[in-house]
Amino acid sequence: MHHSAFDACLLTNTEDKVISFITVQVDNTLIAANEQFLVKEATELQKAGFLSKPLEWLTKDLTLHFNRINIKQVDKIIVTQEQQIHHLEPITIEKGSLPSIEKLSDKLKQEYIT
Repeated sequence: MHHSAFDACLLTNTEDKVISFITVQVDNTLIAANEQFLVKEATELQKAGFLSKPLEWLTKDLTLHFNRINIKQVDKIIVTQEQQIHHLEPITIEKGSLPSIEKLSDKLKQEYIT
């Protein structure tokens, strides 16, 4: 497993045809993986004696809900956070002054990520 350079809670693995993307949020884990990884993960959890919730499979008929995120499959996978829009504030840029990329990045992190 490899940590993402952008998010320490995002782990990835693409070795040996065992593919997985895992995000850990406090006491919840969301795994997007192929069947080889899921079989291996279930075996390791059982060996370690860890309890886990049953797997839920994303299908066209089942929308998954994870930490106020909705994950739906149609022709593609759609991820929405309906309540997040209520937490967003407009970013104001003073007329005639364009902030540097660093300042804009910091402002975006303050307003949209936290």
